[in-house]
Amino acid sequence: MLFYIKSPCLGISIYWISIKPYTKINLNILKQHFSYNLQPFKQLTYQLERMEIESGGSKLFRIKLILRNFGGNFILLLPLGMFSPMIFKKVNTIFKALLLGFLTSLAIELTEILEVLLNISRWGIAFDIDDIILNTLGAAIGYLVYKIFATLLQKFK
Repeated sequence: MLFYIKSPCLGISIYWISIKPYTKINLNILKQHFSYNLQPFKQLTYQLERMEIESGGSKLFRIKLILRNFGGNFILLLPLGMFSPMIFKKVNTIFKALLLGFLTSLAIELTEILEVLLNISRWGIAFDIDDIILNTLGAAIGYLVYKIFATLLQKFK
């Protein structure tokens, strides 16, 4: 029990001594370089509309953009959904896979906010609900792929 009390205190102490002096939270940078989207599918719709303009009618260019923008977020957590049931026995339902995908995606988006706050990144990476939706969907599809393969393996044993 004492270990659990000492561990966080030790971690906070190390942070406060070694990292804290070098990080300054600058809220002006947050205002200048940060954007967010809390409306589902708003950014996806905007990107699809912009693709029509930027592509100049090229279907191949549009397909590449769709795969990069949407596929990247979808594929990012697909392996998490596939392999988490093998690693963690408690991830045994689609709901638990969805929850794991959602929490992981939320952690990624919150890390992007933290990067802007701590001046680690000035890219202006946004908190986007569309990323969370696509990442979570990818984890769920990954879980379904796992279930299909697990069922097939049991049938052929």
